[in-house]
Amino acid sequence: MSTDVTSPYIKPPTGFPFLGQTYDNIYFSDNGLVHFPPLKVNEKYLFPNPFDKGFKGDEIEAMLAVFWDDADLTLGNGSLYYQTYSASNEKDFYSQIIFNRTFDDVNKYFKSLNTVFSPRWILKITWDGILPVSFQRILENETNTFQCILTTDGNLSFALMKYEKMQWGPGQRVHHRALIGYTNGAGVFYNDPQTQKYNTYGAEGRYRPHTVKGNTNVTGFWAFRLDTPVSMNRTNFQSKCWSWYSTEPDHFTWSVALPPCPCLKSQAAKDRTFISETVPSSSADLIKSLRGQQCNGTTFQSTLPNQYLAGRRCVYDADGYLINGFSDRFFVYDSNINGIKDHIDKDLLPYQWCCINSPLCHLYNEKRPFDTCAEYSSPGLGQIYGAMHLSTFDGLDYTFKGLGEYVIVRLSSANGVNIFTLQGRTEKLPPNSAYGNTTALKRLAAFYQGTLKVCEMGI
Repeated sequence: MSTDVTSPYIKPPTGFPFLGQTYDNIYFSDNGLVHFPPLKVNEKYLFPNPFDKGFKGDEIEAMLAVFWDDADLTLGNGSLYYQTYSASNEKDFYSQIIFNRTFDDVNKYFKSLNTVFSPRWILKITWDGILPVSFQRILENETNTFQCILTTDGNLSFALMKYEKMQWGPGQRVHHRALIGYTNGAGVFYNDPQTQKYNTYGAEGRYRPHTVKGNTNVTGFWAFRLDTPVSMNRTNFQSKCWSWYSTEPDHFTWSVALPPCPCLKSQAAKDRTFISETVPSSSADLIKSLRGQQCNGTTFQSTLPNQYLAGRRCVYDADGYLINGFSDRFFVYDSNINGIKDHIDKDLLPYQWCCINSPLCHLYNEKRPFDTCAEYSSPGLGQIYGAMHLSTFDGLDYTFKGLGEYVIVRLSSANGVNIFTLQGRTEKLPPNSAYGNTTALKRLAAFYQGTLKVCEMGI
């Protein structure tokens, strides 16, 4: 009966580039082996013993051998630990130490990179005091302690492997094939020379990596770049999504006072707050295609942008019901407006990266929450007519004869920011006018999103 154990599936938020592919799942075993299974595979493999002569490139799945040989956690006091660290919790003190150390190690030992590597995600695995499977009595001080750090920024990926006390004796195992190396199972593989030595233990043996210099020229320390140029030439949409998410401001900082979508297309057609969709002639086909990926239907958009030049798009199905409302930070409210590239790159393409080409739609939805028309109410009609007769938006009628300057309409955001103000000045008409000696509205001043316009009414 096998005593081997495996970890749960670990899901790097950016995916993990490994030898030409990006993997969404990782698991590892007590035998010092890290697995990168394809999504369609829901089976965990237990490989207790390394293959004869190491990896050949035709294995059943991609693997990284940190120190692969048959271990037994039921013996002694050995433990297997792991911890993940994401950029989102980097402010934690201990996480900051791990990020800083990983940053330093990668950039120190991979100086040929044309960029500075900044880790976005880290997996630290520690095999602590592990005893081997053997066919004879094992001394409890013959334990192995080693560690692997996997890290990626979504494009580049690395393994940092450190060996501390590697004390396994030869025992009576049939084979002594301990292995350090990797394979993608599709022709790319590497077997480290240190674990190709025939001596099974001792200062130069494959079971004593802590006593010799690794490929970093540091005793007991190996470092591998794992993405390879093949994966660098592929578009990593998860990385693109995360990069957009990490630089995109929270929606409430720029979506102030965007009008909620009407629930029905017929309401949108009557509401002067909305007009039919504007599509600029330049890049029209691309914009229509990308917007179609979000939602297909009849589209209305807010007539004017808000103070941050953002706007709303509302898409309706064939029966006239709202499908979804979208918030555009780089709103196209004029077919000749500048910034169409920003609308494509920062409003539309992120939906494709996060929701279509990767399973990270929750990141997009956090920065671009949908509008569901829950806060919409049909606009009322307000008017001033005759000798200062007023009808309010909620249907009340008044007569007002006061002289002076007054606020007629004021629209504020939820946090009190002034969006629109209409002021009026009333004056007495001359006694010889057609209306006699009465009060009338003579001047109007309108303020909208920081722009002041004054118009004079002639009566």
